[in-house]
Amino acid sequence: MSASERGGAPDPRRVLQRAAALARQAPVPGWRRTAAEVVAAARTIRRPGTPIAAAAPGGTVWVSDAVLRSAIRAAVARVRGASPVSVGIDVAGDRVASISVGIAVVYGRSIDPVVDGVHRATRQMAELLLGPLVPGSDITVRVVDVVLGEDLPTR
Repeated sequence: MSASERGGAPDPRRVLQRAAALARQAPVPGWRRTAAEVVAAARTIRRPGTPIAAAAPGGTVWVSDAVLRSAIRAAVARVRGASPVSVGIDVAGDRVASISVGIAVVYGRSIDPVVDGVHRATRQMAELLLGPLVPGSDITVRVVDVVLGEDLPTR
C-alpha cells in the first residue's frame, strides 16, 4: 500500500525519482535537433559592450569593453607561462576603474615573473587602446588554475 493510499502524502524524492526514470525511458521526438538549434542560437547572442573613452589625437573615441577584453586576453596569451582564464573590466563613468585577469600557470614554475609579465602586458594593451589609464586604475592578476606539464590550456 502506497503512502497516498494510506492517506499520507507520497515521498517527494520517490516521486521525483520515478518521474526522472520515466522521462529517460520516453525520448521526446526531435529533441536532439531542438537541443542543437537552441545551442546554436545561444552561441550567436551578442552582449552589448560598455563604451570606454579613449584618448585620440583629434579628441575622444570610444572603445567597447568587449574589444578591450579581447585584446588583453590576446596579450596575456603571449606571456610565456601564462594562459588567460578570465578578464574582467570595471568601468566608472566612461573610464576604466579596474582590470582583473585570471590566469593558469604551469606547476613548478616561478609564479612571480609570470604574474609580472601578465600585469605589464595588460597595462601596455590597455594604454595602447585607451591612452594613459586614470590614476588609481587597478590591475589585478590572480592565479586561478595550476596545470601539470608544459601544455597550458588555450581558452
